[in-house]
Amino acid sequence: MKRRGVVIFVVLIAVVAMAAGLTAMLAGVRGQSESVRAIVARQEHRLAARSAAYAIAAEIYQQRDLAGRLPELGETEDVLRYEDAPAWQWKLDMTDDGQAIEPFAARLDVNHVSDSVLTEFLESNDLDADHVLGQRPIRSLGMIRHAIGQSDGDDQSTLLTISSSDPQLRTGAGGQAGFAGNARVVPGSNDMAPGSLSTEATTLYERISSGDLMPTARSEVLVQLQQRAVPPEDWDVLLDAFDLNDGKPDFGLVDLSHAPAKVLSALPGIDDDLAESLVDHRESLTTDDLAGLSWPVRDGILSVTEYASVIDMLSPRSVQFGVRFSVILRYDDLDDETNQRTHSRELRYEMVVDLSGDRPRVGYLRDVTYLPWQVHKQQTTTEDTEEEPMLASDELQTERPAEMDRERATTEPAAVSVTQWGRFGTGGAI
Repeated sequence: MKRRGVVIFVVLIAVVAMAAGLTAMLAGVRGQSESVRAIVARQEHRLAARSAAYAIAAEIYQQRDLAGRLPELGETEDVLRYEDAPAWQWKLDMTDDGQAIEPFAARLDVNHVSDSVLTEFLESNDLDADHVLGQRPIRSLGMIRHAIGQSDGDDQSTLLTISSSDPQLRTGAGGQAGFAGNARVVPGSNDMAPGSLSTEATTLYERISSGDLMPTARSEVLVQLQQRAVPPEDWDVLLDAFDLNDGKPDFGLVDLSHAPAKVLSALPGIDDDLAESLVDHRESLTTDDLAGLSWPVRDGILSVTEYASVIDMLSPRSVQFGVRFSVILRYDDLDDETNQRTHSRELRYEMVVDLSGDRPRVGYLRDVTYLPWQVHKQQTTTEDTEEEPMLASDELQTERPAEMDRERATTEPAAVSVTQWGRFGTGGAI
């Protein structure tokens, strides 16, 4: 009898052990299943974000030959994609001033602008110029924040970018005579002057086109326009017409049509008051005026001599644009394995569209959903420990510790393509 009781007891223990093991195994399987589901959901978000980025880039590219004004993006709430069961939607995130798109040439290019201009900007904003200059080339937008650190008041990193290129294509200044999007004329090519130009402008155009006069910078053309008494209405065409850079893109030019006063005041010969005057005055200009570079002189804000020192650092357009958008992913799930529920998750992305080539390119795509929370957490930690703040790194997986990003920045080679906007590109041109 006792032996039977012992056997039964052992069997019960074995059953309990097997049940516990089975429960643990099921819990593990369920945990693995949830992990896989989370990975799949994140991958769906990434794919949706890239699809939205390509759609935005394509829409901007249709308006690439603009100068003086920004491309317009349509309302995107009606753009819905269905793939199997999940449904996802993307929408633009408007800024406080109602803008959905930002011209990146309105910022200062930390990698290509002159040392003197960048130093002037940084020191005027109480930032360590020597430290930032020593970090170049900076490879991503987030690394700008690492380089400048935190500053009092406004975040100055929003006024800086890592690459801003302007191809040797006409902006369209001067209306039909500007031939928007066509390649600029190479001095010495004997191209014909537009028929709508005045006699004085035609003479100067033909001298440069024939190679009789070989300017090496727009500032030289500007001086010639004044000396030869070319009518002011023809100045924009002449300033926009010629390729003075051997067909190579110009890097680091500042968008005169959209740059804020803080950026313009870093340029030589432009102080804070003059920068404010330029910003205030352009509010009253037409799109045709903003498409050219001559209006600061024509409207008496700067003399030819003053403007000649800065005109070669300016452009009337941007070719790289920043956009922020959200992706909403909807999916069905089971609540307590009985009731089906529809969930939705919204993630925010920051992207840069590069239009300098023959096709639009999504050069930078970054998940910024948790960036405000991360920055707040890091600032709080900094206040407690009195250490240098650590900011979110530039990648789609925003959970990655910023310390790893900083370590990587010091160990990897710094040489990168000048059009590379970040370590996590989305596959290049469309």
